[in-house]
Amino acid sequence: MIVCNEQKGESGCEVCAEGPLTIEEAAGLKTALTDAFNSRRPVTVELSGVTEADLTCIQLLCALCKSSSRLDRDVRVLGRSGGVAAAAKAGGFPGSNCSCGGSCWLKGGSRV
Repeated sequence: MIVCNEQKGESGCEVCAEGPLTIEEAAGLKTALTDAFNSRRPVTVELSGVTEADLTCIQLLCALCKSSSRLDRDVRVLGRSGGVAAAAKAGGFPGSNCSCGGSCWLKGGSRV
C-alpha cells in the first residue's frame, strides 16, 4: 500500500510504502513513482515499512534507477526492508548486471 506521495516543498517529493508491495499494488506504485519523478525535484522512496514484495516492485524500482541515472536526477531509495531484500534475492538481484551506473540501491547504495 502506498501511504504517501507528499510534496516536500521545493526540496523534493517522498514516496512511502508499507505492508505488502506486490502486483496488486503495482499500478499505485508506478503512478506514485512517475508523479514524483516527473516533478523534476529530488525524490526519496521509503521502503522500510514494506513487509513483502515481488518482482513487480523490484522491476519498477530498477526502471526508476535507470531513468534517474540516464537523466542525472536525484533519487534515493531508503529502508530496504527484509521483504524487498527477499524479493530481490529470489529474482536474482542484486547482480552484476545493474546498469544504473551509480550506487545501486540493490547493492546497498542509496542513490538510485
